[in-house]
Amino acid sequence: MHPNKIAFLIDENLPVSLRNTIRLAGFIAYRLSDVGLKGVKDSVVAEYASNNKLILVTLDKDFGYLYHKLYKGRLTVIILRVKPPKPIKLTETMNKFIRELDLSKHMGKLIIVTHRRIRIIEKY
Repeated sequence: MHPNKIAFLIDENLPVSLRNTIRLAGFIAYRLSDVGLKGVKDSVVAEYASNNKLILVTLDKDFGYLYHKLYKGRLTVIILRVKPPKPIKLTETMNKFIRELDLSKHMGKLIIVTHRRIRIIEKY
């Protein structure tokens, strides 16, 4: 889609405000509904994100399983683990994360983000 710029695909379990937060930070961001993927299976979402070099952002731990089984090193997945997963907490956490981490150095990895820490799971 945008080969020279980091872009995100935001799962439908996350608020619209998260897309706006990512865009305000200078990145490209799409929700599943923006790309015609509303209501599709996780495997279809993962394949789309992988094929289009989009960083997948979700609350769904099942994407961690898909990453390990099929996409290790080929898909970047960010799983937000924020409690409670209220829109304001999610956007604050994501905003802090994208400002602290150089994402270009962590492509193809599984990244678990909490309000307090970032855990990067390497390819191997």
